[in-house]
Amino acid sequence: MSHIFKRFLEAIQADVLTLAAEGALPGASELVQADFSRVVVEPPRDAAHGDLSSNVGMVLAKPARMKPRDIAGLVETRLKQRRDLGIQGSSIDGPGFLNLRLDDASGTTSCAPCSRPANPTATAPSARRGR
Repeated sequence: MSHIFKRFLEAIQADVLTLAAEGALPGASELVQADFSRVVVEPPRDAAHGDLSSNVGMVLAKPARMKPRDIAGLVETRLKQRRDLGIQGSSIDGPGFLNLRLDDASGTTSCAPCSRPANPTATAPSARRGR
């Protein structure tokens, strides 16, 4: 996992646990025991959505007993309060994808790891079709 993805995944996990401990997310006991392995941070499928995207809202909706967009909104607010992450903008799209745009000063905008597939042996879709 690329450094930037890991950094944001750890920040999201920490913020979710803090939100649960503060009572902002119902189902705190379930969230503490929740399986975070399905929460991902990756480049969004559409680059117009920003630099990073996470499915945190959808994964944690059931244990938190909340709508995915509401969870993503709480996490979004908390992440934007962290000045060290260099978040320039954010949006919640679709059923609850949290999309983040990073500022140029963070040194992570349009970073090389973001443009590479998570699996370096993966081939581009056009290569698989024989083009």
